[in-house]
Amino acid sequence: MSAAAVRLVLLRPGGRRCEPRYDFGRLMQHVGCADMPAMAARLGISVNVVRNWVRRGITWSRADEAAIRCGVLPWEVWPEWADADPADWMPPSCPAEHGYDYLVPYPSGRGEYCAMCVLAAETGPLAAESAAA
Repeated sequence: MSAAAVRLVLLRPGGRRCEPRYDFGRLMQHVGCADMPAMAARLGISVNVVRNWVRRGITWSRADEAAIRCGVLPWEVWPEWADADPADWMPPSCPAEHGYDYLVPYPSGRGEYCAMCVLAAETGPLAAESAAA
């Protein structure tokens, strides 16, 4: 297995994985930037940030941002990028722990929940509770 394909998986306390990192050099090659100053200028960031990403790898979310800034999609550069699941390293944003969906106000005005919670409230057993409120 090549060194570029190896990805280090780190665990946080509690067993949650850290955000995966990818080989930044692959993006530089993909867009035709031969050196760090050219890539830094293209992304509008400092050479030190590019140097750090070359040494340590670029995180999943930063890889997305950097690829888009270069006019490509992240999975075109790192095919394994699309296989990553943010649920592995991000805490749930929904109080019911459904995941990372956009939060909306709950129908009865009891805070914000994900669209899955709101849909359950509109169609499921919680619909009567919401209608009564």
